[in-house]
Amino acid sequence: MLASLLEPHSAADAIDGAWTGAISLDGSDWPVRFDISSDEAAISATMDLPTLGMIAESIDIRRANGDAVVIDIPFGLGEYELAPDGETLTTRSLAGNSITLNLHRPADAARDYTTAEITFECTDGLTLHGTLYRPRAPGPHAAIVLLHGAEPKGRDHWGYRSWAHHYASNGLAALVYDKRSSETSADLAVLSRDAQSAHAWLRAQDGIRAEAVGFAGGSQAPWLGASVAADPDAQVAFMIMSGWPACTPREQDLQALRHGMLDDGIAPEDVEAAVAYTNLMFYVARTGRLWSEFEPIVAEAAASEPWGQYVNQPQSLDDLSWWNRNMDFGGEKDLALVSCPVLALYGDADWVVPPSENADRLVRTLTRAGNEDVQVAVFPEADHRGEVGFSKVDGKVRWPQLAPGLFDTIDTWLAEHGFTSGR
Repeated sequence: MLASLLEPHSAADAIDGAWTGAISLDGSDWPVRFDISSDEAAISATMDLPTLGMIAESIDIRRANGDAVVIDIPFGLGEYELAPDGETLTTRSLAGNSITLNLHRPADAARDYTTAEITFECTDGLTLHGTLYRPRAPGPHAAIVLLHGAEPKGRDHWGYRSWAHHYASNGLAALVYDKRSSETSADLAVLSRDAQSAHAWLRAQDGIRAEAVGFAGGSQAPWLGASVAADPDAQVAFMIMSGWPACTPREQDLQALRHGMLDDGIAPEDVEAAVAYTNLMFYVARTGRLWSEFEPIVAEAAASEPWGQYVNQPQSLDDLSWWNRNMDFGGEKDLALVSCPVLALYGDADWVVPPSENADRLVRTLTRAGNEDVQVAVFPEADHRGEVGFSKVDGKVRWPQLAPGLFDTIDTWLAEHGFTSGR
């Protein structure tokens, strides 16, 4: 066995290429795809979980005996040995668990799009890098810029990058790009100008329908997109946003605090104490006053209050500088100027941007300002990301997935608005 592990492998190992099938437990299948690539020096692999919206995520892989390999499947599923057997793979859990893999060669492994690395220049002269996904079907194509959420992650995170796969597979060109990382450069006004630069760059590309370039994203992204779309000169064609706050970041933070605590079963009087504390924090952030009085309150909240773990605990006035600059960004003042078609997606289990506080308010604000092309969809059991989690009820497994109907809702809306031809 040692000799087989040490012998050189060719650049065309039998294990190389795409393998599709399912991860299975108790008769419930989770569609999966692995793409394996090797040469004499190295081997690598990526994994797709299409129903979860995870595409081309790198996973750990190492060589085993002969042409076999061992992969480490995310989400705690553990290591599996895979060995090619003609057009199928024999698989074995190294942990001996009851979750099985069933994999075979697909008839057609080609993606429906190509990718190209690009750069564009922002308004302050910074160059950002991105990836442009183009459908293989003849153009010109409508296009979409994928905007970032609040997390400091760029193209390396599948939760952001993988949406480009979906849109490009459905006939839209899609642009993902890196996010600035420092605190001051993460101001919403700066990020919205980056979004505007990305949008302008994409509109200018050959093969792109300049009049049909929109935005998509979630969480923080709606603030950025609405800020750009509020300017008619930007010519934003449409917006598809999930977890869309119809308010400012300050209001949204208070909503998330209240709903998150109540969802955790915290006593209402403790919830209101936490809200009062946070309102005081915003006053200190806005004015720069009363820090010396607020500092011991922060310490007491951290040390002894039952709600302390739910609130921000700034250690200096500088820790509140982001809130000082961003707490009143966007909200209804931008929404009142958005005239392009809008699709807003919410999960009814989302406590971060609860639809009960935002969905109707979004519609009222947009329609009151004259935008009559507004559609809202709320998906049962879905969280802030639009995901429905793992469950097992009466022996039936439900694997984690994006909310049933989410993809169909987006695809139908795009086709009805003439941005794609539909599937």
